Amino acid sequence: MERILDDIKQPSWWFTVVIIGLGINILAAYLKPAIDKIFGKISARRRGKNLESREKKEDLISLLLQNRFKILEYKLDLVYFSILLVFRLVLSLAFLSLMLYIIAEPHPYSLFEIILSVLFFLSLIYQFRETYLTLLDIFDRQSILDEVRKREKIEIMRMEK
Repeated sequence: MERILDDIKQPSWWFTVVIIGLGINILAAYLKPAIDKIFGKISARRRGKNLESREKKEDLISLLLQNRFKILEYKLDLVYFSILLVFRLVLSLAFLSLMLYIIAEPHPYSLFEIILSVLFFLSLIYQFRETYLTLLDIFDRQSILDEVRKREKIEIMRMEK
């Protein structure tokens, strides 16, 4: 048990966990569409959800193609979510450093210190979850903007011919 506590106190352990966790989350974000396609072929309910999701995405893309100001608004939302992502990441690192500061004390822990470190840990987990969800939203919005840009280029090429 003491070995585990010593490992948790090491910043290298935390950075490794955070980096691996973020890597897994990013990989999952990229693999999710492929997994949805595979399970969509298997499950009728999943197929319906995928179809509904594609229809919503197509409606949004057509709305963005019709109105240039909506594209600008959508890009500003993307910037907002990017700033929010950085804020949440900094906040989660602050919670991590506060938790490590409390754990690093050499004397026996009081009940208050234990509760405080647990609260900081739970806040850290919540912030990482919110960071992950914000990152997924950014990826989704960026893919929609990429699709709009691609369709605009195709339309320009058609007009030139």
